Amino acid sequence: MRIVEPRIPLSSDRSTTQIAQWLQQLELAEIPHHVRQYARTSLLDVLAVAWAAGHSEGVPALQRVIQSSPIPTDGVHAHAPQPGHASLWGTALQAPAAEAAFHNSARAAALDFDTVHETGGVHADIVIAPVVLAIGQSVGASGAEVLTAHIAATEVLLRLGRATQTSSGWFRTSIYGVFGAAAAAARLLQLTPEQTSNALGIALSLAAGTQQASEEKTLTKRLQAAFAAQAGISAARLAQQGFTGPAHPFDGHFGLFALYDQADPSRAFHDLGETYLLPDTRFKLYPTCACSHAAIQAAIALYQQHALPLTHIHSGEIVITPYMNRMTGAPFVPQGNTEVLAQFNVRYAVATALRFGVFSVHHLQPKAVLDPDTTALAQRLVITVLPDALTRFAPATVHIRDAAGNTYSAHTTAQPGTIDNPIAPAWLDAKADSAFGYGPDALSPAATQALRQRIATLETSASIRALFSNLATLHPTP
Repeated sequence: MRIVEPRIPLSSDRSTTQIAQWLQQLELAEIPHHVRQYARTSLLDVLAVAWAAGHSEGVPALQRVIQSSPIPTDGVHAHAPQPGHASLWGTALQAPAAEAAFHNSARAAALDFDTVHETGGVHADIVIAPVVLAIGQSVGASGAEVLTAHIAATEVLLRLGRATQTSSGWFRTSIYGVFGAAAAAARLLQLTPEQTSNALGIALSLAAGTQQASEEKTLTKRLQAAFAAQAGISAARLAQQGFTGPAHPFDGHFGLFALYDQADPSRAFHDLGETYLLPDTRFKLYPTCACSHAAIQAAIALYQQHALPLTHIHSGEIVITPYMNRMTGAPFVPQGNTEVLAQFNVRYAVATALRFGVFSVHHLQPKAVLDPDTTALAQRLVITVLPDALTRFAPATVHIRDAAGNTYSAHTTAQPGTIDNPIAPAWLDAKADSAFGYGPDALSPAATQALRQRIATLETSASIRALFSNLATLHPTP
């Protein structure tokens, strides 16, 4: 049973103590209905993209790194994980909660198909969802408590991203994610406000992550959110055992905002509890870095309008912002880790979209990435950077020229998934159905529908311990 201390009104400066107080006192009924609905949708989305990642490089190895064991069964039906343990998504295995969160976060990040926050540029779901579901399962928390923790911790993470004013190469998702993970674990472990404040302070010593992993196209990129998830749980557990942390982890002389990316502390927590940033999270249409999405959409528009045969595309130009170029604008050289290369190369993404009119998880497979015709087209595409663009993920324009010198162009003004370029709800449903049915751990349509219903009714669940139980017995996919 949760013990709630008398409320302390939040002041305008939002000290760490007050943030901790808010985290522990927030009630689900106080959260607007549309925010709760958005949170349930994002939980389903992150589960779906994780489920689809069974083929992704490094995912099978994760189970060998951590201390996993089979979930108990009666020979036919799988039971819930044992206390202190949580499910490894997409498997019939369990592991201690912190290790399960690590596995599930890395798996959710593998396809780069997860959500991204429009303002803060962080991938909150791949950190927070693995933590709340792992800790929630391990302690038998109710669905309402898990959903509340998910929303509250996400708000902490997103506000740190919103306050950031520069982008010097830190990986914001993990730098800020460890604080969100600590907040989520602290809430579900029922820490006191003082312990929660200490957990946030301890998290400062665990904040790490760099874009170097993305630049070099290494598998470490997909581990950084997982490190944050695991470290945040450690911070909360240490605080639970009496360890103390700095009282000013964000605004101290040697705190987060002083030593990492430049930020405006006044933009972080001033409206905490009054407005919610979670609905500004954007769902992805394509399994790539969000910096490629506007260009992919423009290329698909060209395919739909003209469908030029590959041999007719003589050359092309991709016009993007400086940030998009920094993250995805390198020359396309098919070597190294092909999956990560495909996720972080706009030339490959646009070439694929121009050839096939789509970009899906199938185009992350080595056979697709190493296709000589796609490679040749990608290498005929040049990049032009918009020098004065202040936005991160849009606009983008794709020009292609045929052998006769005719030019065809398509332009995307806003990042796909934003208010100015929205995704239809039916498309999100189709994305989830497709993702749950993809890969070696595919769910049957009946199992997908069962899990969808469990997430939709999460608030009424007395315990989420059995959230994933018996899915494989629901008319398994042949």
